[in-house]
Amino acid sequence: MKRMLAAAALAAGVALGGCGGGTVAARGTIGGPGTPGKLETASPPTAGASGVEVQAMATFVDASAGPLRFIRRPLPGAELRIRRAHSAAILASAWTDTAGRVRAALEPGTYAVEPQPATSGAERFLAEEVEVAVTAGAYAAVLVEYRSDRW
Repeated sequence: MKRMLAAAALAAGVALGGCGGGTVAARGTIGGPGTPGKLETASPPTAGASGVEVQAMATFVDASAGPLRFIRRPLPGAELRIRRAHSAAILASAWTDTAGRVRAALEPGTYAVEPQPATSGAERFLAEEVEVAVTAGAYAAVLVEYRSDRW
């Protein structure tokens, strides 16, 4: 299922206020499996810039004692690929920082954020692609929800 997030989401308070994640410009790469969130090829966004701020969250299943518990928390080290909607060409790849965040500077347009399978400990997580509209002068908030492939 694809979800469309408009820039209005920022005004509605969905924005990732103070997103501390790494930043990547289109056609760049940040981090890597061993270095989530470290900046390699991009500079911080400037005033009037546009792009996406992504928050990756995962629901962990705790079956260690008693009834099942579902624990939702940020997912560090998750790889996200960004491409124009309806195109196969990858514009940027980034790995989330320790808070599960990443920021990508992009020109206005419609993009697809393509989460790659991720692992944390012995658990493997999957997430669906999210489509997002980027408008000039604003960062669109994108929430990527990973779920365990065990449940």
